[in-house]
Amino acid sequence: METVLQNNTIEIPCDTQIIIFTDLDGTFLNDQYSFAEAGEAFSLTKEREIPVVIVTSKTKLEVEKIQKDMGVWQKEPFIIENGGAVYIPLNYFHFDIRQEVPGAKISTDGKFIIVELGKPYSEVRRVMKEAALEVGLDVEGIGDISPEQFSLDTGLTMEDAVRAQQRQYQEGFKIINPNPLTIKEDEKRLKEAIEKRGFCLSIGGRYYQIMGSPAKVRAVEILINLYKKEYGNIFSVGLGDAPSDLDFMNECDQGFLLNNPRKKVEEGLSENITRIDTSGPDGWNEAIISVIKFHR
Repeated sequence: METVLQNNTIEIPCDTQIIIFTDLDGTFLNDQYSFAEAGEAFSLTKEREIPVVIVTSKTKLEVEKIQKDMGVWQKEPFIIENGGAVYIPLNYFHFDIRQEVPGAKISTDGKFIIVELGKPYSEVRRVMKEAALEVGLDVEGIGDISPEQFSLDTGLTMEDAVRAQQRQYQEGFKIINPNPLTIKEDEKRLKEAIEKRGFCLSIGGRYYQIMGSPAKVRAVEILINLYKKEYGNIFSVGLGDAPSDLDFMNECDQGFLLNNPRKKVEEGLSENITRIDTSGPDGWNEAIISVIKFHR
């Protein structure tokens, strides 16, 4: 395979620990939620004890299923709901995390140390409804519909629909009976009403997403700092396929933007981000094998 970094001049010393931060849908997972095409590279990460940290909008229960399929449940950290929380297995780092993340809300569920960065789900839903009422729109959140409805709308199995509805820090919603003539203006007014309350609206995809100020970058930054304390020298790699992934990839030493025709990225790429023409787990496989080749 021709390395995608062949024209770059990076070199990763053997005493440097590689850390991988990855988006899921369209990156590590294909449209059937499989990572089979990334199997060669993923096997290498296990062989070389390279952590693969999930960075996703998915819920904890969704990530649990995926990590169990990967064989890393309770073995690797993960970031859920666009940075709503960071889950770190107990005793994963050999120091007190609380000393390293001052001011953060930190708790444990007996299996993980949880660093909470997002706003509570009930508060997110309250702001969603208040803002919609203010601008005269009717909205329906994922929490307002049955698992059966959600399954039909998304194509998820019933089991996966239930997992996806167990939200803690963000809510997906639709505008009921949107007016195609005014939708752009309606979205703008709704976004302003949400932002003035200190929350954030993401527009695009099947659902609008409302959350506290986006914390995905902060979550990655926290883990990078913890890994630096644990290992000293690290080389961080970020992989994604959408504009919303650029911020956390920019935090990494090397980023890879995988091809996704449905999510065109025309700007915002820094010098440390390499475009990959291949999409999904095939592109993930190509990128990670390329990085490992530079690990001397």
